[in-house]
Formats: sequence, C-alpha cells, structure tokens
Amino acid sequence: MKHNIFKGLLVCGAALALAGCSENSWNEENLDGFEAPSLNTPTRTYIDYTLTATDYKKIAGMAANVAKAKEAGVLAELTAVGTNGYFSDVITPREYLGAWLDSIANTPGSPFKSSLAFATARISYESASEMPEPVVGINAAQSYVVTTADYMAAYGAADENGNYAEAFSPAHPASATLPGLLKTQFPSAAKGAYAYVTYNQSATNPVWGGNGGGGTTEPEKPSFELGKVALNDVVTDAKLQVTAIAKNGVILSDKTGSIFAYLGSGHTVTTLGMEVTVSGTVSANNNGLQFNKPTITEGTAKKFTYPTPKTYTASEWDAKKAEYQAMFNASTGTGAGLLPSYVKVSGPLTVSGSYYNVQVDGTSTATASLSNLFDDAKALMTNGETVTIEGYLISSGASYMNVVVTSVNGKALFAMPAAAPARRVASRGAADIAYETVNAVYNYNGSAWSVPADVYVVTDADYKQMGITNATLSYTQVKNYLPTLLSKEFPYAADGTVKYVVYNKEHKAERLIYNAALATWVLATKTATCQFVRTKEKTWMFDPTVYLYYPADSKNADSKAFYNASVQWVWDNINVSKLGVQADIFNNWPVEKDAAGKTIMQNFGYCWGTTACTQEGYSGMSAYYCNYDSRPYTVRKNLTPENFEAFYGGMSDEDIQALLQKRFCEEVAPGALGMLFPDADVRADGIDQDYEVTLVQYNPTTHNVTFRFRVVAKGKFKFLECADWGLTGK
Repeated sequence: MKHNIFKGLLVCGAALALAGCSENSWNEENLDGFEAPSLNTPTRTYIDYTLTATDYKKIAGMAANVAKAKEAGVLAELTAVGTNGYFSDVITPREYLGAWLDSIANTPGSPFKSSLAFATARISYESASEMPEPVVGINAAQSYVVTTADYMAAYGAADENGNYAEAFSPAHPASATLPGLLKTQFPSAAKGAYAYVTYNQSATNPVWGGNGGGGTTEPEKPSFELGKVALNDVVTDAKLQVTAIAKNGVILSDKTGSIFAYLGSGHTVTTLGMEVTVSGTVSANNNGLQFNKPTITEGTAKKFTYPTPKTYTASEWDAKKAEYQAMFNASTGTGAGLLPSYVKVSGPLTVSGSYYNVQVDGTSTATASLSNLFDDAKALMTNGETVTIEGYLISSGASYMNVVVTSVNGKALFAMPAAAPARRVASRGAADIAYETVNAVYNYNGSAWSVPADVYVVTDADYKQMGITNATLSYTQVKNYLPTLLSKEFPYAADGTVKYVVYNKEHKAERLIYNAALATWVLATKTATCQFVRTKEKTWMFDPTVYLYYPADSKNADSKAFYNASVQWVWDNINVSKLGVQADIFNNWPVEKDAAGKTIMQNFGYCWGTTACTQEGYSGMSAYYCNYDSRPYTVRKNLTPENFEAFYGGMSDEDIQALLQKRFCEEVAPGALGMLFPDADVRADGIDQDYEVTLVQYNPTTHNVTFRFRVVAKGKFKFLECADWGLTGK
C-alpha cells in the first residue's frame, strides 16, 4: 500500500494513537522531553538526509542498538542491516534511528550538528519491506494461457482443418502474436499493468504433410468425443482429464468438450491435470449434463491449456440462463441438458453463509453461484467487493447459474502440473513438432504490450538446476539462489543493473541490483522517509505528523494552492450542490466596471471576487489575500444584502464568527486537504496519520492559527482540534 504522507514521501511509524486536547498532545504524551513550540512560529527547520552504506554499518554496530536487539532476540537481523544496507520489518528505522541521530548531533560536518529544538529530520532510507512498483505490478499481474484458437490465429489457419501447431515457432514467434492478443484479452488494462503469459514454444518450424517432412495429412480421430454426449448416454473407459475441482466434484474434459462429474463431498480426485479413465451414464441436474458418481481410474497429471473464456455481458448472461431453462419441458417433465462452457464474469460478491454469489454487472434475472468452493478460494474474495471469475458454467436453476471456479481475479485456484519434458505433437496436417511450455511477463505502456527488458522469469530448467521440484522457492532460497542465477544469466552486468526476477506459480517478483564491488546481485528495496523531531533535551524522537505552513503570501505556491482549494470546495459543495448556483460561472467569471472604470465586486452564493472567484463567506477563506478572515464585517461587506440576510440574518457578530470557524474546521479545511492530498491514506502499521496546518488569520490583527486533522480514508480528513479557537472535532 502506498501512503502519500508528505507530498509523496512515506513516513515510517509505530502503533500509536493521538489523544488529548491540544495540537501537540501526541508529542507531549509520546516524546519524553518534548515541549510544544510556539503556535505562531511561521516556519519549521527541516533537515533532509539520505542514509549511506557507512551509516547503516554504524547503526547496526551502535552499542545502544546492539543491546536493544539482543534483548529482543533479533541481533542477527540488526547485523544484516549493516551488511545489506537496508532496514526490514524486524529492524525498523523508527526503533533504531534515534540513537544514531543522537550520536552524530555534534559530529563535525554532520548536517544535524547544533540543530535547534523542534527541528525536523526527514531521513530517506532503504527498506526490504517496501516493494517497488514493478514488483507490486508483477505480483498483481493477470494470468493468460494461450489457447488452441490463439495458435490457429497465429498460423493463419482459417479453421481447425488448417495448418497450425500448438506452439509458437521461429517462423511464427510469440512476439508477433502476444502483444495484440493481450490487448484483446485485457482491453481495460491501465498503463503500467503487467500480464503473466503461459505458452508453448518450439525451436523448430512445423513441416506439414506433403512437404517432405514425413507428416500426416489427417490425424486419427479420437474414438470418443465428449462434446457429442447426450442425456442417458452410457460412456465406457473414456480418456478424459481433470480441468477444474470443486468440493463436490470435478470438471472432466477432452479436446471436444467438458462435463461435470458429481462425486460427493470428501472426494479424492483433487489433482488438476490428472488424466483419468471414466465410465458412467450421462444424467442431468438443473438443466446441465453431468456424470453422477462415475467410476474413475486415475493416471498421471499433465499440463493443459484452458479454452479462451467467453466473457459475458449482463444481457448475454440472462440469455444463457434462458437457454438453460428452455432445455426443460415443464408440461412433460422431460428435457435434455447443456454441457459446461468456459466463462468469465465480473460483478459484486455477496456472501451468505457458505453461499458465494456474483451478481453479474447489470444482469436482471441471473446470478453466478460459485459452486462448492474450497476455503482457499473463499479467502481470495471479500463480501461486497467486485470480483472477476473464470470457470465452467455447469447448470442453471430458476435464479442461479452454477459455476465451478478455476480462477479469482486472475489467480488460479489449483496449481497447474509442471510442464513435461520437451515433447512432440502433431498439429492438424502437420509434422511432429517438439515444444516446451514457457512463461513470460508482459508490460502495458498505455498503447502496446511488450516484454520488459529488466524482467527475468525463472524457467523449469532453472528450477531443475536449483534442485527444486515443485517450482516454488522459499524466501531463504530466493536470497540464496536468485543472485547465483542472475550471475549465470548476465555475467557481464554493469554496476547498478536492475533485474526483476519472477518466480513461483503465483508469479512473485523480487528486485535485484548488481553490486560490482561485491561482484554479486543483491536484493533491492524501496526508498522511504522517516521523520524525527529534535526535543528541547537535544534528543531525536520519532514524529509521524505532517506539518504544513501556509503564509499570507499570494506568491507562495503551496499557500495559494490551499486557499484556492478551499474556495473551490465551497463553490462546488455549497454554491453548486446546495444553492443551485450555475457551476460554469466559476471558470467564466463575469467582469464588469462602473462608470469610473473600477472593476465591480461580483457575488454568487457565498463566493465573491472582481475578475475571478477568490474569496468565500461560508468559512472565511481568501485566495486573494492568502489569509483567513472570519470578521462579520468582511462577510457583510462582500455579500449582497439579499444573500447576507438569507445566510446570516438575525445572527449576532459573535455567532457569525463562531459559525464560520466551525465550518472551516469541520468542512472546508478537510475538503481542501483531500483535494491537495488525494493519495493521503491510513497507515498500514496502525499509526494515526495526522496533518498539522498553520495559517494566518486576519481578525482583527494578523496572527497564526494552528489546526490538526487526521486521515481517516484515502484522501479523506477529519478535524481533530484547534487550541487557538478552543474547538475540538466530533
């Protein structure tokens, strides 16, 4: 999760809570020796510093830190900070930086030497717990497995009788097909998105029959075709494959179709890709064809390719339900049934007990019921959130369309069997062609998909060399094996070269950087920022607060932005939304002059200005002067008599001022902060993320006023307190 804590900088912290009735209550309760600074101090001294390799070594070797780590039983982790040059979830800067700052406060040449009380140090550091954006993107990548139809299109085959191979080849490379294919499969992909693609690759070109390659012109047709079965057919010793698994049964498939086999809860057919021999009678349940507890003999598990899912719109989903219902004749009590189809649907999830249902976006009569999910699948979904489901549609009742799920939001529910060694297959009218199944990562730049040059995907051959048989690396193995792997693959890498290594079935990613001085690749981290404040006792204490000072200076960009945002918020949320003022007046402000040529003040609702909307009388903010003015005189002077009477008629001056101040604290300021800091978010570590705002009030003389606000959701703030005005939040 990203946190926009101080204009894009991530501030570290610990599990602390703000309490009390003054803007410095957190500091006073949690920072020993803290003394509140003057509220009228217009500026705060900031010291920005980035830790060096030498700093990490010193931090790890300090006696105070060593003693603390020994007591916590994490001395080895502290030592690793000095060796690796980054912090971790165990050794955090919040706990171990303070002693280092104290130790160098008087060191000659130190930027912290002779720092005054209440100076703020913003320390940039590296942390293994913070993931770079490409790592986040790859970890969240949607998966796609190239299908037979995709290979046919790549070879230009018009239909299944055309010449093609179920593998890319030198004459028909993956690079020529996959960019366009991914654009079709993921039409709504955002710029920077990643996709994890699985496909077959051959080192040789196919040679079709009649071209001297010894190939056949027509392969032998299978003796049994699942796609042709009908109700009450008796099937004996059919060779099928398990392509999906539910708690009460499995999906069995061949190249011609699929069928649900009801086995009952607690069945033992739980290996995806298992080739099986099946005997049973075709029956129907909820208008879907199925086997009811057939005889199954298991063989060996092999990798397979899912068909391209049919992505259903709401109207298509309703039509499919009607097609199922039409299979049953209510007057005779008889009917046929449909075989499963491979589908893809999206919509909000509703959980009721053990029932997980997806209301397909926009559908009127049918809901996707996720059939007999395992707990691992349920853990991938959250009630009320929108999910994307792929799986086999097996039947339909009066309200629910039943789906055996294969993936949730692009994550497969069961691991595909490891690819078999290079094998030879015959395509329609083609000679045998050897291929291997490979994985690749593609990145979308906003207009096209391509393979990023800085990504390396661990191959089956790599796992074999590591002695890994299940294509799964532990983090210890990641640290031990990935540097060696990259050294083998990129022996001439330059210092600082970055590679993102993708591994495991869940396509996890790690960033590694080549360190020429160490002659090895090292796991890399993301830069974050931790903030400390200097106390009166000359010690440095962690301080998570974001401090903002907005001077009464129209040339100060930050100040101008805050006051403009405040006026804009009043215009949008009060004038337009509540009073019905025409919205486009704000950007097309009418300019009029009197007989003497002086520009006339224009007032609409609570806002006024001469050549632009620059001030508002709802809470007292002025983007013209860049100050706060809650004087009733100012409001009375600039609102039309009609507007003043409508808004404040019958109120005393004291009541008007109190109302303006309350509105600023509880409505306008939180709204303006949300506009300026839309990415500000609740911290993942449980710390309350507060913003302290100091601005200039003109009422009746110029002085500073300080407020404190808290982030309660992404881009959302609430008022906590203003000691100057004696106000506290709800």
